[in-house]
Amino acid sequence: METSFFNYHENFISPPLVLESDGASSSVPSIAAKLDQKDFSTKYVYKPLNTDLIDFSAQYFYTKAKYHYDQIYPTYAQEYTNTDDRWGLKLKNESLFNTGFLEHRLVAGADYTDRKTDLKFYRHTPTRTIASPNYNTFMPNFYKELGVYLQDIIALGDFELTLGGRYDKFKRGLKNANSKQYEESKFSPKIALSYEIFDGINLLAGYSQTFRAPLPEESFKQGGISPVFWYLPNLNLKPELAKEYEVGFSIDKQDLLGEDALYLKATYYNGDIKDMIAPVERDDLGPAPRYFPWIPRTYVNYDNIESAKRYGYELEAKYDISDLALNLGYDHTKVYDKKTKRRIYIYADKITFGAYYTYRAWGLSGGADVAHYMKPHYNETSFMSGGQLREYINKDFTIVNLRAMWQPKNFKKDLVKDGLKISFGINNVFDKKYIHPESYRDTTAVGKGRNFYVDFEKKF
Repeated sequence: METSFFNYHENFISPPLVLESDGASSSVPSIAAKLDQKDFSTKYVYKPLNTDLIDFSAQYFYTKAKYHYDQIYPTYAQEYTNTDDRWGLKLKNESLFNTGFLEHRLVAGADYTDRKTDLKFYRHTPTRTIASPNYNTFMPNFYKELGVYLQDIIALGDFELTLGGRYDKFKRGLKNANSKQYEESKFSPKIALSYEIFDGINLLAGYSQTFRAPLPEESFKQGGISPVFWYLPNLNLKPELAKEYEVGFSIDKQDLLGEDALYLKATYYNGDIKDMIAPVERDDLGPAPRYFPWIPRTYVNYDNIESAKRYGYELEAKYDISDLALNLGYDHTKVYDKKTKRRIYIYADKITFGAYYTYRAWGLSGGADVAHYMKPHYNETSFMSGGQLREYINKDFTIVNLRAMWQPKNFKKDLVKDGLKISFGINNVFDKKYIHPESYRDTTAVGKGRNFYVDFEKKF
């Protein structure tokens, strides 16, 4: 049995939105905010020693999060509260058995998630309190998702065949006067084949389908929720259906130089997405009503893109020698509309590198990992937002993290030497900015700054 509890609270002051001012940002008050989050998880594992047919686990989790801020103006005050509550169950069993000359690893499971989100925005004056009607169009909402899956990995000599499938049932909607909801279910198959052409060297190929139902905010959002966009609902949104192929190879070798191990995997994937859900600006409807007089607004709604293409490649490499472990990764993804050839979502190519060393006598290990995001590619180099010309990102970003772990060994007390693990580190050591590739150069959303963490774990 494993149980964990996480409790987080933060008070902070953030600057006002740039869009709230026509240049005199000093006249706009800062935002006093607080963030609370509680996570609870318990997991039960049952694996009897006398059979390979049962390796069962059951997990229950619960999360409660709340974000609140107040903004005080000379003649009125604004109050914003966003809540997110969710709980769920995960069941899984793995069985090992043979049927004649075939070896099977059968995995069966189910997962269920129940989520409720709400958002309230008020403006308080000396005489009355006004609730924003825009957020009520898609809040409070709920998500209920059930998934049941089965996968059998069948080994025959140098071949390994994977046959699997997943059945998903979604129920999403609103819990307000409109009481709108959306239900959909779909079975998604998967098949994969691996062939070991030489010792430790495998060729890989696979085909899979994935399914995604529209979110409540994509279907029902309505009104001037954003200073620059006026959202229109789309009750006819259809679910996404992706069909994807992938090919690649893997190398898994030990003792190349003595006490070392090499793992390398390269994969290319290519797929079509039918009815992909994406926001679409509706310039054909003319200008939308303004919130700030100096900021133009555009109508926008989520719509289905008839046919989109997604392709990319991934490279993963690991090398361990003695007490030193190295890893390297590269990821490239592109998604575009097959009809217009325009990119739908922007991704930055990512290179990762890590190096870690373990001093076994002390049970201490530590090292660094580096994430390098390359300059993204766009349909255009700039865009209009809030009546201003914004330029997309045109440079690379690099984030460095340090982390370490200590598992005490040479202690007489069982409380210390058995089952105790202490993890600690520094994220973003050089306090560098990171801007999402779909944002713009002078945004204030620059990721998390340098931060420190310590984590204690004890198993009984």
